[in-house]
Amino acid sequence: QAASAAGGRDVLLVGTASNLLAYDVHRNADSWFKEMQDGVSRLAVGPLHGAGDGAPLAIVGGNCSVIGLDAAGEEALWTVTGDNVGAMCLADVDGDGKKELVVGSDDFDIRVFRGEEVIAETTEAERIVGLTDLSGVTYGYALGNGTVGVYSRGARAWRVKSN
Repeated sequence: QAASAAGGRDVLLVGTASNLLAYDVHRNADSWFKEMQDGVSRLAVGPLHGAGDGAPLAIVGGNCSVIGLDAAGEEALWTVTGDNVGAMCLADVDGDGKKELVVGSDDFDIRVFRGEEVIAETTEAERIVGLTDLSGVTYGYALGNGTVGVYSRGARAWRVKSN
């Protein structure tokens, strides 16, 4: 996952089962290294409504947790989810012009966070394996059983099941 660091440089984020590395591509050097107790199963990058100072965060989904790290690798966000994080995206789900964090986990739940607070939650029929911002107040999702669908303003707009 690539991110723009302080100073406008590109940074490559590399997550493993126990660490997150931020690599400064232009300097050809490590920017910072962080041990992640809950692992790194998913990454998202961007400013998050209710967390940090509006600067982009490296948002890490792991085993039952979500952690946001600033450009220096310092923790700016920490919250919990119900299970291992299977998918994440940043999307403006409430139409206020600011991105919330949408997290899908292996307990079949999709949770929407504003900072560390859950502002919406819905349960699906299978584990969530994909989430993407579609524009406006909509985001798409994919489930482990092949189902795909769209939520708009927190309500399911449509879904298609495939075998």
